[in-house]
Parts: sequence; structure tokens; C-alpha cells
Amino acid sequence: MSLARRHPFKQPRTIPSTSYLPTTSYQTRMEYNKEVEENSAHTEGFRFHPTDRELMKYLILFVISKPFSKLVPIVLEDLYTIEPWDIFKGKKDRALYFFTELKKKKTGNTRYVRSVGEGSWKSQDKGKAVCSEKGSILGYKRSLRYQNPGLPLHDGQWLMKEYSICDDVKKHLRQRFHEYNKEHYVLCRVKRKIGKDEDGIAPKETIIDEEINDIIGSNDAADTLAIDINRPFHG
Repeated sequence: MSLARRHPFKQPRTIPSTSYLPTTSYQTRMEYNKEVEENSAHTEGFRFHPTDRELMKYLILFVISKPFSKLVPIVLEDLYTIEPWDIFKGKKDRALYFFTELKKKKTGNTRYVRSVGEGSWKSQDKGKAVCSEKGSILGYKRSLRYQNPGLPLHDGQWLMKEYSICDDVKKHLRQRFHEYNKEHYVLCRVKRKIGKDEDGIAPKETIIDEEINDIIGSNDAADTLAIDINRPFHG
């Protein structure tokens, strides 16, 4: 089920504001991310599949600290201090969404730091405009690829779409919101490429306990289910 084109949730709750910090500390990121993950639609069968325009709107709301639904699974992360495979540890998702702050190489420089560990995120294009319903440019979407020749397993296997707000929209935000202090934040979609050997898994006749536990949660869940099924029906 896609959450991108319709919003069936009648009473969306709000995310916490981080406007009191010019940059986001580790503790703040953890608190923010915990609240998002506890309330977002990380449920079997649900997919967060927004359009470029919808992602740009989420970014604009975020930088002015305006709340939106907690069901939106976009978390805070410093993507330039952590390798991409570490981001995905313990997660089944093929793609994850993040707000991250870009840091300039030098004061007054227009170029940003793109290195992480022994690798770096390399631009693949000049960026594509993302427009509003009325055709106004809201920002740009750029494609980046993780490059690290020293690690062939990961070199070129991680992809990023980076959404940034255009200068004209930033100017309007500065004029209207005095608390606007997230000038260099972007929204990123990170995913891992699927190799030819990962397209499918050969079927097997038997299944191990660990796989069953992954589905039902624990033996306690199975016991509860058995009790419910065998309970006499009194109609």
C-alpha cells in the first residue's frame, strides 16, 4: 500500500521542533529519531513512496520547524560521518530518508564536504528542478553515488537522491521566519543497488525456527495465537 498519493490518517500528530539549535547535536538526533520511528508507518505492507514535490515540501516544513505527521519516516542523521552500510544495519528497508546538514569545506566557500570515511559521495548530474503545482521552482534534486575503490563490495553500490531548497524560496523563508536557522539542511533518500545475484532467492522446502520467529515475533506470540484459536466460542 502506498502512502504517497493519499493520506488516510485523520488525526496526524506532530514532530518535535529542533529550532532551538543552529546545528543538531547527537542527543537531539537520537530523541527526534526515536519519536519518529515509534510513530511512523514501519508496518508490513506499508510503503513510504512520496513524489519529489512531496519530499521538497517536507524539507521546507522541517527547516522552519513546522510540524507534520509523525507517520512520515524521515529521521535526522549526519550522513557525512557514517558509512552508508552502517546506516542500514538492522533495517530491512531498501531505501531510507534523512534530513542532514551539509558542511562547507571552508568559510565562504560554496563547496560542501562530500567525503565519509575512506570514501565519498560523488555527484552524477547537475541537478533537476522540482516545481510546485503552479510551476514555481521549489528546489533541486541531485543524484550521487558512493565511491570507494578500496572497498569493491561497496564501491558504486550505494545511491543517493539529495533534495535542496532553491535560493529564492530560502529568501522568502528568511523574511517570514526569524527562527529559520537550517540554511544548509537537505533531505536525502539513500538506497543500495540490487545486484544480479540478489534479484531472487531460490525456494527451499524447509524453514528454520529463526525465520518463523522473525514473522511472529517470539514463542509467546505463537502461544497466544494458539490459545485464541482454540478458545471455545460462546455466541
